[in-house]
Amino acid sequence: MVRREGQGSMEKLKSPLLTVPEAAGYLRVSIHTLRAWIWKGMVAHVKIGTRVFLRLADLDALIAAQTKSAFASLPTGHTKLLSVASDNGESCENELKYDGIKGIM
Repeated sequence: MVRREGQGSMEKLKSPLLTVPEAAGYLRVSIHTLRAWIWKGMVAHVKIGTRVFLRLADLDALIAAQTKSAFASLPTGHTKLLSVASDNGESCENELKYDGIKGIM
């Protein structure tokens, strides 16, 4: 749902094509940022005459491509030292093992 200029309420989009301001609102980025991404070729777009439109499916694909898992940056089998305080105030260290993007083992 995107706020269209000149309308006071949110409404469902009926067109499969969004304008640049609508797409920027959907992605929650500025119009300037979205235009820069279009210019750099980072976002698929449709040009009809002089007007630029974006498909909702292409925006969703962009979001999916940019989504990163919380543990994706750690290599499989990587260990990390975690320092925690015990009940008596002394520091104790526990080793956590990560298995790729599956999370904590």
